Amino acid sequence: QTAVEVQKNLQEVVDSQRPIICTSYVRQLLSGTATSEDEVTYMENYLGIADSSYYNVLYIVYYNNFGDNTEITLPGGVESMEELEKIIESALENFFGTPLFYFSPSDRTYSVLLHCSEEEGKDLILKINNCILRLHDYLLDTYDIWLFAGIGRNTDSLMNVWECYQQASEAVSYTTKNYISSRMN
Repeated sequence: QTAVEVQKNLQEVVDSQRPIICTSYVRQLLSGTATSEDEVTYMENYLGIADSSYYNVLYIVYYNNFGDNTEITLPGGVESMEELEKIIESALENFFGTPLFYFSPSDRTYSVLLHCSEEEGKDLILKINNCILRLHDYLLDTYDIWLFAGIGRNTDSLMNVWECYQQASEAVSYTTKNYISSRMN
C-alpha cells in the first residue's frame, strides 16, 4: 500500500468512529464529567458547535402504551428494540435537525444537547416546545408512541450544560397526559 492509501484507510477508520466519539463527548458534557475548560473547548470544537452562544438540553421519555409503564412492549409493526430506537432517532433528527447530539441514559430515554446562536437563543425554548409538540403528534399518530419531554434553562456555558441536563430530567417528571412538555425555571 502506498502512503496515500494508508492515510485514506486510517481516515475511514477515524470517520467511522466519529459517532461513537460524539456520543461519548455529549455524555461527558451532560453528566458534568468534563473537568476543565480546555477539555470542554476541545469537545466543542470536535462537535462543531464552537460558534454557538446558547446551550440547552431536551430530555425525552417515550412509551407506546400511555399509562401502562410496567411492561415494555413494541408498537405494532415494529419488530425489535433496535428498530424502535432507529425510528425515534430518525424522528429526532427530522424535527430537530442534523447533526443531532444525543445519548440514551436509559431505556426509552434520550438526552439531546441543543445549541444555537445568541440571536436564536431568544426563541430557543419556544422553538423546542413547538418541535416537541410536532414530534409528539407524529410519533403518536404514526407509531402509537407517547412522548414526555423536559427542558432545562438556557446557558451560555458548555461547561455548565450539565445543570440544564439535571433541570430537564427533573422537568420531565412533572409532565402529565395534558402537558407533554415541562420546563424547569
